[in-house]
Amino acid sequence: MLALGLGVFGILNNAWGACTNVSITSPVGSQSNTLTLCDFSISTSGAISGIAGFGIDNSGTIGTLTNSGTISGALGFGIDNSGIIGTLTNSGTISELTGIQNTGAISTLNNSSTITGVLIGVYNSDTIDTLINSGTISGVQSYGIYNHGTIGTLTNSNTIISASGYGIYNDTLITTLTNSSTISGQFHGISNLTGTIGTLTNSGTVSGVSGIYNSGSVDSLTNTNSGTIRGDLTAGIYNDTTGAIGTLTNSGTILATSRDGVYNIGTITTLTNSGTVSGGSYGIYNDLTGTITTLNNAQGGTSAALTYARRLPTNYNIIVNSTSGYGQLQASLITGTTNFGVSSLSSPSSAILNVRLPGVLQGFTAPLTSYVNGLIVVGSTYTYTSASYSYYLVEGATLGTWDLTITACSICVGSGGGSGSTSLTLSNITVGTSV
Repeated sequence: MLALGLGVFGILNNAWGACTNVSITSPVGSQSNTLTLCDFSISTSGAISGIAGFGIDNSGTIGTLTNSGTISGALGFGIDNSGIIGTLTNSGTISELTGIQNTGAISTLNNSSTITGVLIGVYNSDTIDTLINSGTISGVQSYGIYNHGTIGTLTNSNTIISASGYGIYNDTLITTLTNSSTISGQFHGISNLTGTIGTLTNSGTVSGVSGIYNSGSVDSLTNTNSGTIRGDLTAGIYNDTTGAIGTLTNSGTILATSRDGVYNIGTITTLTNSGTVSGGSYGIYNDLTGTITTLNNAQGGTSAALTYARRLPTNYNIIVNSTSGYGQLQASLITGTTNFGVSSLSSPSSAILNVRLPGVLQGFTAPLTSYVNGLIVVGSTYTYTSASYSYYLVEGATLGTWDLTITACSICVGSGGGSGSTSLTLSNITVGTSV
């Protein structure tokens, strides 16, 4: 039998197992479902106000749950799902200590209005295939979204926030996380604590004490040209000791108002910067235990150089977009050595050949071979030839500052496969020898 809003809570089930549709158009108490509902809707005039620790408790199956009204539960959960929900759509208000708790399965959760919790906006410890937010998800004291299970795709185009905690906190798996608006937390905008994020793409704003904190694994992190990742105290991106980031690509802004744009004591395989990375201390601080395998950089030339401290990347490649727009690295507190090269991301135009590019390396006291591997010493000039480029470095007017001239480029349009060579003959010099 079906009963709605009777006593402490209604029993939303069908003893015969048939698929039932339920519509709530006026205020009722807590609702509990244990079997199968095709469609469960709460209209704009409907309200579920629980006094038993939940607004809706589902341990059965609901095909479509649509809320345009108000759902709340006393000192518990707005919606507590341990069963199966096909599509949960909210254009109203869901609120409680935890707005939505999922310990079951939700195929699609789509919020265009407000989900708020005193503690947590959305908590997941099982499976949400797709979570789409174009409204506001808020966990005032702790977490906007706390994922302790699996979220396939999480897309935010409005606001995910915690005034006193974390915007998004993940300790298990988010396959794809895309933000085009605002994710913020007092501690971290996004915290990936021992969890895994497959692809994280930001074209909006992520902010907190650290914008993004990672001590787990992020396969790919992309900050687009409209994106900002901001740390208000420690770092824009803080990659901790156990943190591993496969590819970090920035064409937007990564900054920290007090310390470092990127602070790394873990592992970053490839970091490509064609935007701006800056901090009150340094753009990138790669601590003594940190590893950056390859750093490709275009920041500099007509903009401020990328400031960098401590352990050098294994490979540092300058991106040359033009004779006025090219990467500059201003280093401090240097430890280790690097392999310097010209990135294949550079302009293919032969206009970049045989033009002196001032200050590509700064803070590297002579001899340059103390910091850069494989250079050939020709008097006071340091030369190198790779499969694609030949170049030489000379010290500029300021000690420790080095200027670059690319003399040949096999992949440049109009270069003739190296026809721009200077009087220095490189083809007959063995790399790593002095002449």
